[in-house]
Amino acid sequence: MFFNSIATLAIFTVGALARDSLHFVNCGEGANGNPASDSVIVFCNDDSNCHFNPAPSNYCVVSSGGTLTTWERSGDCTFTTGVRVNWSIRTDARNQPDFSTVGSAGNGGQNFSCMKDNSPVMYVDSFGQACKSIYYCFVRHLKLNSIKHSN
Repeated sequence: MFFNSIATLAIFTVGALARDSLHFVNCGEGANGNPASDSVIVFCNDDSNCHFNPAPSNYCVVSSGGTLTTWERSGDCTFTTGVRVNWSIRTDARNQPDFSTVGSAGNGGQNFSCMKDNSPVMYVDSFGQACKSIYYCFVRHLKLNSIKHSN
């Protein structure tokens, strides 16, 4: 379930913990040099499998039509699912080292710590734009429910 506030059983794959993440993404110049840009927040329920054009319910458009947003502020965005995400990124975040903590985000059920990314291309959207992760956020504390086994 999208942004489930009740922790579920974590699945370990290749030694990594599958976990929720948010990516603050800027999609730059479009195909054939056409200027087209968008800023979106991408939700991933398994960050290790998050490098593809997201489904419409998994991204929230913060700005579009040729304007990139300034992430280094406080803001919010509501996904088509009705989930509202708010964030606060330090005004000097761009000057911080890659992968350092620069802010926080939340959705009313989960709190996220946000780090500066090194701007890798996450995906190419349907307009041919390279979409780069500027900041990424992980849930602050994972809580696993105890599992009862029947004999």
